[in-house]
Amino acid sequence: MRISILSLIYKSPRLADWIHDSVTEFTPMIARREAQFTFVANDPTEECLHHLQSRGYKHIVVRNPHRSDEELFRLGFGAPEYMHRVYRAYNEGMRQAESNIVVLVNSDNYFSPDWLENLEKYLSQRVVVTSRLVEPGHPRHGVFPDAIAAAFGGTVDTFDRKGFLDFAEKTKETGLMVGGAYMPCMIFRSVALDAGLYPEGNLAGRSFDQVRRYGDEAFYDRLRRAGVRHLTALDSVVYHLKEGEKDDGPLSAERRKAPGFPPPVARPAPARRLEVVNRTVDGTATLGVRTWRLYLGEAGRRIRRIPRSPVEIARAILPSWAFNGLRGVWRAMRGKRVGDG
Repeated sequence: MRISILSLIYKSPRLADWIHDSVTEFTPMIARREAQFTFVANDPTEECLHHLQSRGYKHIVVRNPHRSDEELFRLGFGAPEYMHRVYRAYNEGMRQAESNIVVLVNSDNYFSPDWLENLEKYLSQRVVVTSRLVEPGHPRHGVFPDAIAAAFGGTVDTFDRKGFLDFAEKTKETGLMVGGAYMPCMIFRSVALDAGLYPEGNLAGRSFDQVRRYGDEAFYDRLRRAGVRHLTALDSVVYHLKEGEKDDGPLSAERRKAPGFPPPVARPAPARRLEVVNRTVDGTATLGVRTWRLYLGEAGRRIRRIPRSPVEIARAILPSWAFNGLRGVWRAMRGKRVGDG
């Protein structure tokens, strides 16, 4: 098994069933035992825990200390208090993951075909890759940066499954974008551990209520300092109800009356999108020069044209001394095989 998919849950049996059904339907790697889906039951209610057990859902249980605002502030963490427990649970999930590739998702995510495969194909030790989010908006929180604003429901009951899946098929395109939302994300477990995982809360400013950096931003800051780039896979499309378990239930009157809700189906301005698809003579898609440079970082600067073979890829990404050394070893082994024959 190569991949561990982790979702937090703490009180909602409906969301547990919803995400479990979605990830199972659209992740054939689970049936092939190449991936595994696990709930991280984070300070779960008795009802939620009993539901996970009765359905046979794979899960781990995390029990957190409940610290006061004053205690958290002394530790350098800010509001809200529950985010301290959220980040601790994601960290514990990654520590206990059974695979070296981990994928973190939200319990109010809904997936589309090939979402996981289209994350893995871009993953490397120097890349954390995230899905392209589609969100209906929220009266207080709006839409996450670089997410697509498109309304396909804000709760399990109002979710327009067919509408979203049709939209995802029309929207997805082969390629990468710099930055993006922070989840769902795929990362090597060892890379996350080496970077120090999430801070155990939002980072406080001059008071507990003043947040100077959110925890997910701080985690990606740590990854960037470790030389890990944040890229978004434009062909891994995932819906986000933007409600979560705290708001789980019928669509609130507050949200129905919020200005601009529901938002129109719209694509964000493509200023940051990279033109990443080149076409060969036979029409097959290959990663373009700009994508190779983006994906490989500093090493990619040496690329002048699209690599077409393993040898060309090695020449593009390896220092000359390493490439020449490997080529010498390969030639020696090839000569030995010819001589033995």
